[in-house]
Amino acid sequence: MTLMTPVSRVMASILALLIFQIAATEAAQRDLYISAAKAIQRTARDDTWLLVDVRKPSAFALVNIPDSLNMPLFALKAKPFLKGRQVILVHDGFPDRALETSARDLIRRGFQVKVLRGGLAAWQLHGGRLRGDAFIIERHRRISPERFHREMEHPGLMIVDLSDADKERPAALASASVRLAITTGQRGERLQVEPDVLRRKHIQAVLVIGETGDEYDTVSRVIEPAIQEPVFYLEGGMAAYRNYAAGLADAGQSPDGRLVRISECKPCREADNTNKQ
Repeated sequence: MTLMTPVSRVMASILALLIFQIAATEAAQRDLYISAAKAIQRTARDDTWLLVDVRKPSAFALVNIPDSLNMPLFALKAKPFLKGRQVILVHDGFPDRALETSARDLIRRGFQVKVLRGGLAAWQLHGGRLRGDAFIIERHRRISPERFHREMEHPGLMIVDLSDADKERPAALASASVRLAITTGQRGERLQVEPDVLRRKHIQAVLVIGETGDEYDTVSRVIEPAIQEPVFYLEGGMAAYRNYAAGLADAGQSPDGRLVRISECKPCREADNTNKQ
C-alpha cells in the first residue's frame, strides 16, 4: 500500500477541485442553453414559450423566426410581466460571452431564460421556419477577425484549423482546435478525420479557419454534412487574423498573452533602428 505524502494529498485535492469546477462550468453551460430541436418542439406545442430575438432591428427585419419578438436585452429587463413566460433568446448563433452574462443576470432577476444554442443558424439547420431572406444567415456565418479574437477561448466553440501549419497562429489554438486536412481522391474531396471527432459534447458552434478563406466553398461541401452543429467561417482566414493581431501590436494593445508573436511591435523596431544609428 502506497501512502500519500502531504504534498501529493494537496495536489490531489487541487486536481479534484479543478475537475469539480470544470464539471460545474459545463453543467452551467448546458443549463443556460436549449437546443434548436427542443426549442422548435416546445414553441410549437406550448404558447408559454416565447422567442425573443436580441439582434439589431435592421438584422431582424431581413430574416427572423415567425412570431418572435425583436427586443434588446436591456428592454427585456424592464418587462417584469414576462417573468411568467419561458423566454428563449435568439441571436446569430456564434458563441457570445456577453450574451451569456446578460442571460444569467436575467435569471437572477427572476426571469426564466434560455439561449438558443446555435441561434438562427441552428434553427434553420433543424428545419425551423424562417421569415424573410434566409440567405442572409449564410452571410452572418462569416466571422470577423475582431469577433474571433474576442471569443476564441469560449468553451462552447470548437475550432477546425485548416490554416498553414508552418505559419504562426494564436497560441490558444494549440489546445482548443482540431487540425484537419482535406484530400482529393477519385470520389472527390474528403476529410482525413473520423466524424466523431467533430461531434464533441456541449459545443455550441464550429468555426472553420482556412489560410485565406478562398478554400471555404470546398471545405463547406465536405465538413457540413459530417456534423450536426452550425458551422461558421473566419472571414479572410488566418491570414486576415494575423493582420488584425499585427494591428493590435502596432497600436500598443496587448493580445492578453494569448498569441504567438507574429512580428515585432512598431516601438521595438523604432528603438532598434535608433540604437543602430
